Amino acid sequence: RAQALLDLQQLDQAAATLDALVESLADGSSEQKAIAQLLRAQLARARGDTTAAMRALEQARSLAQRSGVRLLQLRIGLFAARLSGGGAALRALDAPTANLGHAGLRLEWLGQRLAAALESRDRDAALAAYQEAATWLRAGEFRDAAALHGLGARARLFAGDAAGAEAAEALAQEALGAASAARAPGPAP
Repeated sequence: RAQALLDLQQLDQAAATLDALVESLADGSSEQKAIAQLLRAQLARARGDTTAAMRALEQARSLAQRSGVRLLQLRIGLFAARLSGGGAALRALDAPTANLGHAGLRLEWLGQRLAAALESRDRDAALAAYQEAATWLRAGEFRDAAALHGLGARARLFAGDAAGAEAAEALAQEALGAASAARAPGPAP
């Protein structure tokens, strides 16, 4: 629930949800505590408090190491790379995220790689990241599909592929519509 609230930028509600978990996590596993700290780091970043985000991230990293859950360790690594601006930290996560074979994690890495490649004006890296992401996205839903396709449209346009950019933008709009429909309240009982 806290992650969904963060995704919707409902920061006060996300903070309240995390605060409510504190007592129940006292006897929780290292994995649960690491997830809570990662969410705290994301909340701090969303509020613009980089110092608090780094502090929560370090706690999350320590707890994740203790838990032994590789997926969680890599998620924390991706968030750390995002905080540090990508670069070497992001590149170091390429093989581990690919080897784990977790679609959501790999798409998260590809999104960060695609954004970094566009920022550094590395056309080939941007196109390669989007091409791989598009393959993964065909396999099912992903919460950030619209953003990934939007970045893909920019990559295609940067490469001079107007038709490819238009197709990627259409996929972004389709994913945005699907996400909006999924969040819409259902009919009253």
